[in-house]
Amino acid sequence: MTANGPPADPSGPFEGPEKLLELWFSPPPSSSSLTLRSVSRDSWQTILNTVSCTILSVLTHSPSDTKGSPPCDAYLLSESSMFVFDHKLILKTCGTTTLLLGLEHILHLAHHVLALGSSPPLANELQAGDGVDARLGAQLVERVFYSRKSFMFPDRQKGPHKDWMLEVALLDDFFNSGAAYTVGKMNGDHWLLYMAGQDTSSPSSSSSSTTIPAPLAAIESPPHNDNEDQTLEILMTHLDPAATQAFYFAPPSGGEEDDDSARSTAVEGNAHATLSAVHQQATTKGGAASADEPTDDDEEADPGPISSIPNGSVGHALTEEQQSNNRGHALGAKTSAEIGLASLFSTEIPASQKNQLDAFAFEPCGYSANALISPSSYSTGGVKHTAGYWTVHVTPEPECSYASFETNVRFLPGSTQAQGEGEKAPHNITSLIRRVVDIFQPGKMSITLFLSSSSSSDDQPSSSVVSGGKEEAETNAMALDALVLKGYRRTDRILYEFEGYDLTFVTFEHVGLGERKVRMGLA
Repeated sequence: MTANGPPADPSGPFEGPEKLLELWFSPPPSSSSLTLRSVSRDSWQTILNTVSCTILSVLTHSPSDTKGSPPCDAYLLSESSMFVFDHKLILKTCGTTTLLLGLEHILHLAHHVLALGSSPPLANELQAGDGVDARLGAQLVERVFYSRKSFMFPDRQKGPHKDWMLEVALLDDFFNSGAAYTVGKMNGDHWLLYMAGQDTSSPSSSSSSTTIPAPLAAIESPPHNDNEDQTLEILMTHLDPAATQAFYFAPPSGGEEDDDSARSTAVEGNAHATLSAVHQQATTKGGAASADEPTDDDEEADPGPISSIPNGSVGHALTEEQQSNNRGHALGAKTSAEIGLASLFSTEIPASQKNQLDAFAFEPCGYSANALISPSSYSTGGVKHTAGYWTVHVTPEPECSYASFETNVRFLPGSTQAQGEGEKAPHNITSLIRRVVDIFQPGKMSITLFLSSSSSSDDQPSSSVVSGGKEEAETNAMALDALVLKGYRRTDRILYEFEGYDLTFVTFEHVGLGERKVRMGLA
């Protein structure tokens, strides 16, 4: 497998909808300084080999970039993304990857690093493990979430992913008191969710007439090390062909015009551009990302073949894989600027901090991007948001077109529309959703907002601007519940209440979907 993604499968289309696993681990009782972020890229790749995907590049946020919020490392994969925090892991993979087959190895590794405070097990130790260390690692898990949209082509899946109940059985084998849910129409688009946590024995209930009560409390109140947890996910299908044209990439012909998009010297020197640099060049010829000087963070993240090529090395001989990596990152940065993703959350960032973007264009088509976002400056007016990440993945082919957007960045009370160049930047959850929908123009979409209902946290910044988490959560949930999108009709709205978490699920369909299907040859 190369940076160009999985080998083309002539037997059918590509499965865009991702499998998403999120694990929250208890901090070790000892004074060990090792965390999940201490694990090397090679060790993570060993685990990802089991999942059938490859690390393309890595971004890292330092504590100074996150203003007290937990920093993380963002891994761009050949099939989606992975985000590694000190005691939390988010793994998201698409296609026919076997994500849950990597769970035992992840738990094995977590036991060694977090409980024993030792170096990660070697590759042969992970592969030959008898499961005991994985069971011990599972005892460190405070919360686990596994979710996915209903597959477009379920018959093409492998291993436990052939059937939802097989996935649930595998998770139940490691975690107690797990609960599985189907959210949405069984005979239409729906969303599948598995949750488990420690000491989850009490049933939950709700008296709200607009809420579907959860039959089992899979999660109790968020543990002591939790921050105000919010995840927004927008899963889109039947993309407008006009919008997907940006995600088709012709191979280089060797002509002079290719220099503009595929041989950016700056990107060859450093694949990880700051978002401000990408956005600044959006109006210039080519629009490719530029990062003149590699940062210390880039070096610590060991981003691989892109960043390891020194500046000015254009005349040096590059391997075919390095050339492909360079071209993919350069095209990815250029595309991010052209479609407007580079300007998300890019305003009012203090000069001492930075946003980072890592985007990749797959040939002949497809696109993936991770971004690490610093908190806004919390000025008197303008956009106010926390630190966090966003990630986007696009499959543009008409028979299986799909795009996903996910972020844990939270807009804060008092956030208002920025002035001047930043006036198009989203300033609340409603404007963010509308911005994303405008970029991808889906025919159908499901939107999920998963947020903690706790309003206190030991890990949150002490600034008063990030207080009032309960009020903020209620505001965001109400905004999604009342969301209106021009040209779309809402087809479903479901609210779930769990102990410590609330879930809002809404689906929309474009009013011209039938006509679009005819134009795309899908009707």
